[in-house]
Amino acid sequence: MKHDNFDILIAAEARVKVIVRTSVIGILINVILSVFKLYLGFFVNSIALILDAVNNLSDALSSVVTIIGEKLASRAPEKNIQWAMVGSSIFIPL
Repeated sequence: MKHDNFDILIAAEARVKVIVRTSVIGILINVILSVFKLYLGFFVNSIALILDAVNNLSDALSSVVTIIGEKLASRAPEKNIQWAMVGSSIFIPL
């Protein structure tokens, strides 16, 4: 099966859209869950629920980092620095 550069570009754009869409859905769910757990934790005076709400917020933040990393990694290479943005996909998870 032969692929030209246009097919690869279309596949990469589709991949970015899927990653961003699923990350946004994850952010929304984690924020809603965090608000619910935070409210419930204060209502029943449970530190465990409050800390679990903070954990859900950190999950939402990691999804934001995923979106930023994918946007950086999917940028077209510049003339002088061709691997700079691809390298960012290695360091973003750290």
